[in-house]
Amino acid sequence: MQTGGGQPDQVDRRGILQATASLTPFAALSLAGSVARFFGTVGTTTLVNFSGGLSLFPGGDLRLTYSYQESID
Repeated sequence: MQTGGGQPDQVDRRGILQATASLTPFAALSLAGSVARFFGTVGTTTLVNFSGGLSLFPGGDLRLTYSYQESID
């Protein structure tokens, strides 16, 4: 809560709702994703993340990764 300065009192409430999942069906492949919903008195925003990894050789000598993030309003 903000008060003073000759202005009316202001209340700013914020929150977040988040879900995350990951999957490793076998040692060479990993997938993960999350969704976060931010909300408050100013507005709402949704943030989506995805990442994946693939290891083509034993011991992880070469690993390919991909990440994606987007903000959905």
